[in-house]
Amino acid sequence: MGRLHYGDDGAIARLADEDLEHLQVVVVNKLRRAEPFLLTIESSDALEPTVAFWIHEHADLRFAFDRRVPSPPDRDRLEHMIREASSSAGLRLRAA
Repeated sequence: MGRLHYGDDGAIARLADEDLEHLQVVVVNKLRRAEPFLLTIESSDALEPTVAFWIHEHADLRFAFDRRVPSPPDRDRLEHMIREASSSAGLRLRAA
């Protein structure tokens, strides 16, 4: 299970390593084009069932992976995630 660390307040979203690997590619591609987007992480956690992050070029982001060797990216999945991130509703993922 990987972790997305966001901002100075220490917000952490826990995602499966494969999901986080794909998210990292999406974030890099979107921010390289200066295209901020909304990322929503849905969880079964009763305290924070849904958390939304505004991903932009000045956001403090850190990706932490438990797996040492990344899995090969799924191009179809990446294209779907990029389209979703470009939509007005933003990209939605499920927490691990």
